[in-house]
Amino acid sequence: MEAQAQQLWAESGSFEAIERPQPFASLDGGDDGAVSEDLKIAGIYLHVIFGEAESRQANLYWAGLPDISEVDYNRMQEDAIDRLADEMEATLDIDRIVSFLG
Repeated sequence: MEAQAQQLWAESGSFEAIERPQPFASLDGGDDGAVSEDLKIAGIYLHVIFGEAESRQANLYWAGLPDISEVDYNRMQEDAIDRLADEMEATLDIDRIVSFLG
């Protein structure tokens, strides 16, 4: 195995060389994430990977959902933030917290 195609994996206190999985994406000149050999599992950490409609549609199509209706992701995100803020306001003593801030 080439050095670039290897990574160290800790298992039972020892290190074993395993083959690097196929990358999910190429970002800024470097590979990121991984795709299983059968192409059924992919993983990557990207902030708001589903935030843009085109990216979301492409990923969901890849996952086998080509005929989904468009979702207003930004509206869903704002609604979730509003629900969180409402719950925090109902649960926390906001005035007391603000008093600690001086």
